Amino acid sequence: MREEVAPAKNLQRAQAEYSALQAQAAGQLARLRLAGLPVGRRPLVSTATLRAPKDAFVKSVHVTVGQSVTPTDALFELVDPAHLHVELTVFEKDVPLLRKGQRIRFTLPNDSSAERTATVYLIGRAVEEAQRTVRVHGHLDRENDPALLPGMFVRAVVETTNRRVLALPDPAVVDYEGQQYVFRQEPTAGGRQVFKMIEVRRGEQADGYSEVFIPGAAGADSTARYATEGAYSLLSKLKNPSED
Repeated sequence: MREEVAPAKNLQRAQAEYSALQAQAAGQLARLRLAGLPVGRRPLVSTATLRAPKDAFVKSVHVTVGQSVTPTDALFELVDPAHLHVELTVFEKDVPLLRKGQRIRFTLPNDSSAERTATVYLIGRAVEEAQRTVRVHGHLDRENDPALLPGMFVRAVVETTNRRVLALPDPAVVDYEGQQYVFRQEPTAGGRQVFKMIEVRRGEQADGYSEVFIPGAAGADSTARYATEGAYSLLSKLKNPSED
């Protein structure tokens, strides 16, 4: 019996080691397949093809020919422009105003006349300590815009509210003795154009427009016409009747 025990133990040990080696080999094969490297070829190859997304391009190269690398080394940095997004840096104090789904309007530094849009998709949960800012990720409404390239800087505005207000171009609102005024166009009198000076209160300002409130009025006539240019000239003529 003793003579049979030792060979049986050796057999069990050999079977266990064989199973462990099979598991290690299967793991290595899986890693090779994930990396797109050749598997099961005889004889062993010394070169292999690294595959990347079809439309990706090489942004930077971190290795040189003949250099030894480890599995954790980054060889190249690739950029796939098929799914571009816009990433904003928002000050900490403005983060409570942000919500997923809000509209983003942005322009490029070299083309401020063309406005592009995106949608807030993700708001960062951590504040960058040095600048006290938060990253905001937005999905572009038009991803195949040829003018957009990875790494570009943009000037962006996030629409935090969508309420309708009465607004006029900034030059239409004049400041006089601590008050704000606009000039509403009245029916012509004697063939001359007539404007009435109305006191208002300026609200929010954005993109060259000012929200205006008329004190004591329940609402404003949205069909009324106002002087959008030359408001200060009208103010000067009103305060100096002697001027032509």
